[in-house]
Amino acid sequence: MCYGVYISTDGSEELSRCNSELVQFEKVTDSNTDPCIDLLDYQNKWYIGSKSGCSCTFRHLMSIASHSAEVEPKPNSNKLLKKIICYLEELGFSDPVDWYKEEQDEVDATLELYSTLTNLLSSGCHVDLID
Repeated sequence: MCYGVYISTDGSEELSRCNSELVQFEKVTDSNTDPCIDLLDYQNKWYIGSKSGCSCTFRHLMSIASHSAEVEPKPNSNKLLKKIICYLEELGFSDPVDWYKEEQDEVDATLELYSTLTNLLSSGCHVDLID
C-alpha cells in the first residue's frame, strides 16, 4: 500500500505548473477514483505524487499531536502561516538513520512540496491536506 497526499485550496493557481521531476500535482475531481477528496474543504483538489508516482518518497510526519485545533485568522493575516512554520520547526523530522537509507532527492522533493504549500499560504490561500 502506498501513501497518498491530497490537498485542496481556494486558490485558483494551476499547480501543475509547479510540476518537476520530483513533485507532480494532478487535479482530481472524481470521488469514485479518489474517495478521500470528499473530506477536503476547498474547491480545487489535487493529488500530489513524487518521482515514484505515488506519495511514498516524500517525508511524512507520523502525528501532529495537539496542534490540530486552530483559530481561523483574519484575511491576509500571516498569523496562521507563522504558527504552521513554528510547529513544523518544533516537530521537525528525525535525523537520518543507518537502517533506513533516504535519498537526497526524497528530501529535495519534500522541500519542493513545502515551498509550494508555503507560497499558497503566504498569498492568502486556504489549504487543507490529507496524508
